[in-house]
Amino acid sequence: MTDLSAWPPEIQITRKKREQGFSMESAHSHPDYELFYLTSGTCRMFVGHSIYYVTAGDFILVRPGQSHRTTYESSPVAERVAIGFFEPIVEMMNIMCGEEGVQKALNASKITIPPEYKAWVEELLQKMEAEEKRQDSYSRMVKAGNLLELLALLGRVGEKAGIPESLNETEAAIQEAANYLYSHYQEALTLDGMARMTNMSPAYFSKKFHRLTGFGFKEYLTHVRIEAAAEQLLSGKQSVTEVALSCGYSDGNYFGDAFRKIKGMSPNQFRKKKQAESPQTFY
Repeated sequence: MTDLSAWPPEIQITRKKREQGFSMESAHSHPDYELFYLTSGTCRMFVGHSIYYVTAGDFILVRPGQSHRTTYESSPVAERVAIGFFEPIVEMMNIMCGEEGVQKALNASKITIPPEYKAWVEELLQKMEAEEKRQDSYSRMVKAGNLLELLALLGRVGEKAGIPESLNETEAAIQEAANYLYSHYQEALTLDGMARMTNMSPAYFSKKFHRLTGFGFKEYLTHVRIEAAAEQLLSGKQSVTEVALSCGYSDGNYFGDAFRKIKGMSPNQFRKKKQAESPQTFY
């Protein structure tokens, strides 16, 4: 039996223009998926642990909980459209086109729309924006249909995605460092050690890491560790102390303080709250 109590889901779409020099104050994350589309201009995005250069016609997918930061440095004015949506859209897509179809649409972090599809994409975005303004009893249903059509198009185009970004030597080194931190967060990592790994002085590494990612070194490492801890708290039966140790924290009190600062509650409160929630599932 199909549970439609969460359908049609809430979808938000916004369009904004950014002037040259605009930068988000810091990296952030949110619980929904975000499709970021640039209609004009250029920008640089740090998503998860990768750097992307985005030009008009590019989509960037930001997954739930993924940290990201956008910087507009090159073009005088850039315009972007952002669509926020939650898991029910993905679940419905899985029902209609299967896991392989979902993977093609949502596996790549960056998808460049071929010129022959650009008018189609931008018409879908305009339709969604019109429904955002209309807000009648059909608007959520129409927006959901438009988004599913857009995701189907991204799935078709996404088969050709995955071309590596062209980064200069410093950018590539910082991305490698971010990747290393993301994969080795359990270890005792230090700023001096990462600077040596990238053949930079600690001060230069710190400056470039912050400029390109939006995070300070310790801030990024803490964020990665806390996100990993949150996953472990929900997916396993480990105690909070065991989770702390597995995420690189030898001091349980320090772990609790760091977790509370990012998640707004203690590890135990987070586990109980999430376990009490009952997300809607489609069958």
